[in-house]
Amino acid sequence: MDKILITGCAGFLGSNLLEYLLTNTNNIIYGIDNFSSSRISTIYPFLKNDRFIFLEDDIRNNIDFEVDKVYHLASSGDLSRYFSNKYEYVFEQIEIIKNIFHYINNTGAKLIITQPFYSYNTGAKEKYMLYDMLNLITNMTIYQIKENNFDCKIARLAYYYGKNMIKEDKRLVNDTIIKALNNEDIELEFDEEIYATYVTDIIKALNLIMDNMLSRPIVDVSCGSTMRKSDIIKLIITFLKSQSKFKVNNPDLIKHSYKPDIELLNKELNFKCTTSILEGMSKTINFYAKKSNYRA
Repeated sequence: MDKILITGCAGFLGSNLLEYLLTNTNNIIYGIDNFSSSRISTIYPFLKNDRFIFLEDDIRNNIDFEVDKVYHLASSGDLSRYFSNKYEYVFEQIEIIKNIFHYINNTGAKLIITQPFYSYNTGAKEKYMLYDMLNLITNMTIYQIKENNFDCKIARLAYYYGKNMIKEDKRLVNDTIIKALNNEDIELEFDEEIYATYVTDIIKALNLIMDNMLSRPIVDVSCGSTMRKSDIIKLIITFLKSQSKFKVNNPDLIKHSYKPDIELLNKELNFKCTTSILEGMSKTINFYAKKSNYRA
């Protein structure tokens, strides 16, 4: 039986991982979250579980218990705080990762760090600092692996979607569902092809990455096919029979997302995402449609 720590356990990715681990393993799960970009309601169903120990805390503080595995998911996908205060966010993230490396050095725990791979696109000036920060964390991780023989990996994640995302998080799929439920008009500045990946596939891949040796420490996690943002929005509007009106402001401008390298997942871990876009969208739409607090 392993002891596992999830940072950002009440967030979108963290709460889905927590549910998966409590359902499919007998491990003891520790969760840390300060609710800066999450809500305690996402972990209400698990608080009475004897195998889940929750701490409301900032992960920049010292962790005074030992675990075997750490999933560092805090701030892995919600970048709204970055765009509102770039400098504070960047310094905070670097301080956090330094603390986690210190913890790993003292305990020998396995570590996965998650990063959003879409931020590696070039061309958006406001993202340059974010790119530099992620690049710094990547280099710090590789250095720690070489110098201390850490079992540490970076999982760069796709445009993932699913249940438990808060209303304030404006990622495409979930934000579109909420707007369509409320019959709000939807606009895109330009169209883009993205690798929309269902959250359960992300979670399964993270567990495989954690428990296996790989030929390199950086792993892209994604489905293997793209879909245009405009087609995703149209699909959601049609599914919900919404009255939302949709337009693309620059219809002739179509961008292509960073292409993930999923060879490690496919060949070394024999893993492929199995949830189709129709299945994943149906599950996600049904989840939000049942939640009255997502309606205006």
